Amino acid sequence: MKKIMTLILLLLVFPVVVNALSVSTESELIDALKNTGGEIKVTGNITLTAHLFVKKDSVLDLNGNTINTEAFIVVNQKNLEIKDSGSNGAITTNNGFAIQNGGSSLKTAVLTLNSGTINATVENAYGVNNYGTFIMNDGLVTAEAFSVYLNGPMTLNGGTVLGRNGIGIHLMDDSSLVMNDGTVQTNSGDTAINLHGNCEATINGGTVLATQAERLGNAVTAFKNTNLTITGGTFISNGNTISGNGSNSGNSEGTNAIFTISGGTFTSSGGAAVYAPQPEGVTTITGGTFTGRNGVEIRAGVLNIENGTFNSIENEYIVTPNTNGVTTFGSAVSVAQHVYGLPVEVNICGGTFNGAIPLVQVNALSLPEETVAKVTMNVNNTCSKLTMNSSDVTRTVYAENLTGFITGGLYTHTVDNYKADGYVEIDTDDMKEVVLPHAINVVVTGNGTASASKETSPKNQEIDLTITPESEEYRYEVEAKDSHGNEITVSNNKFVMPDDDVTVTVNFIKKKEITVTFKVVNGLWHDGSKGDIVITLKEDDDGNIVLPEEDIPTEMIANSGYDEGFWNTVLNGEITLDDDTTFVYEFKEVVMNPETVDKVIFYIMAFLLSSLGLVETILYKRNVYRN
Repeated sequence: MKKIMTLILLLLVFPVVVNALSVSTESELIDALKNTGGEIKVTGNITLTAHLFVKKDSVLDLNGNTINTEAFIVVNQKNLEIKDSGSNGAITTNNGFAIQNGGSSLKTAVLTLNSGTINATVENAYGVNNYGTFIMNDGLVTAEAFSVYLNGPMTLNGGTVLGRNGIGIHLMDDSSLVMNDGTVQTNSGDTAINLHGNCEATINGGTVLATQAERLGNAVTAFKNTNLTITGGTFISNGNTISGNGSNSGNSEGTNAIFTISGGTFTSSGGAAVYAPQPEGVTTITGGTFTGRNGVEIRAGVLNIENGTFNSIENEYIVTPNTNGVTTFGSAVSVAQHVYGLPVEVNICGGTFNGAIPLVQVNALSLPEETVAKVTMNVNNTCSKLTMNSSDVTRTVYAENLTGFITGGLYTHTVDNYKADGYVEIDTDDMKEVVLPHAINVVVTGNGTASASKETSPKNQEIDLTITPESEEYRYEVEAKDSHGNEITVSNNKFVMPDDDVTVTVNFIKKKEITVTFKVVNGLWHDGSKGDIVITLKEDDDGNIVLPEEDIPTEMIANSGYDEGFWNTVLNGEITLDDDTTFVYEFKEVVMNPETVDKVIFYIMAFLLSSLGLVETILYKRNVYRN
């Protein structure tokens, strides 16, 4: 027992280190991946002469060496993790796939690339053909054709996928891509990420590039039955940055790709940041920055924009009739119906749009009137602030075939031809703002009349109220509220119109009268009278009853034996009253204390007896008494 405990303690203090299995030959590598598994370190370059099957969960450390598959394939059927603890470690192929992960009937295989390179070096060769799950945390996958060919899910957390002469990541049926970071790039006139059909991609971050000089490529392209969701990331291309497809036939069918974009930066030097020709597609944008020769061009389907910034790099508006690609340049949003003549629906309810002419609807292909009638637009600011800034000298919006579609927003120039019936333009911060006038309803109670200077008004306008009582016997009170019950300030019978209907209530009230009585006690009024003084006061127009200072009696006369009079209430200046009130001014009786009375009697006696010659004796005796 003691020996077992000692062994356990030794294992705890000195843990067993399991060394990676080193392989330097093809046979050793085949045996390790087929029968042993675990961590396997490659110690020399290896060239395959047969397919290499991974049948055990394995961690393959390239250790700076190269596995050249030649015309053969590394086939992963379990969980394979690839890393490179050295430098320049790689798996290369001269034909077919460098690595096939799983198979059409084996979807459980997991391939994880943490470092190292997977390189298909010749034309038409693929880097990774994935049926299982492919997780890429770092490293490089590059090929002449498809760098990554997906028939199953892939998560990209880092590293680089490079299509040297083709597509970076190609998604087929039932596949998916989640991109959180890393870089996907094409150096050809193709697309960096291609959603071919019946698949979906979510891009939360990272960089997607299609910027090879003189070769127009797209950052992301989507075809039939695809869903592309973008929440962030950087997308740069010299073609269209995000592109759908408008074809209705063959392998290129792209009628119903769905784009949902809430963030990210999208930049095109040669086309549109977003190109949406898919007839049954829906493109919804709630955020992000979109810059190109056009910000967005839609040719079929539905476009919804709730927010974001859309810029054109062109200084002038250009129309180029085109049955296969972008039609206009110089607009932040271009609506140009495709040659197929299918419906187009555009809903813009917020965002910032900058361009020669920020919003354009054009019939570049001269389609018949009944076809163009399938195009609809609705532009307002119900989702967020909408601002359209134009570098054109006269136009901010140009619509060749549509009118009455603007119901809100700020514009550099007038859009009077395109605003809906009932809407008006007002000047706001050096811009033209399209707003809906709101109703002003005046309700009168009591004796008098009231009206507003306008029956309807757009926001921010000053409204004058004309209020006339029936006679001077009446005053009035005014209250203004919007349709939600919020109070609106009325000053000097004026108020500023909110962006809402307003109800003004004017209540005429008969002015209240009160009686004020003044009484004097132990005295007389200044004119010698002593009866009560009674006056009547009336409310002023503000509902106050004020006792003027000049109506308060002064200079009252005290009766004999009385002095120092006081009001029962302090009356200094004007006094505000509510009801009948009596004020009393009372003089106080003069009262002498005993010592004072004694002195008075003494001096009276001295005065009366002085004539008898007895004053000195009395004074002498008193002095003696006091002593």
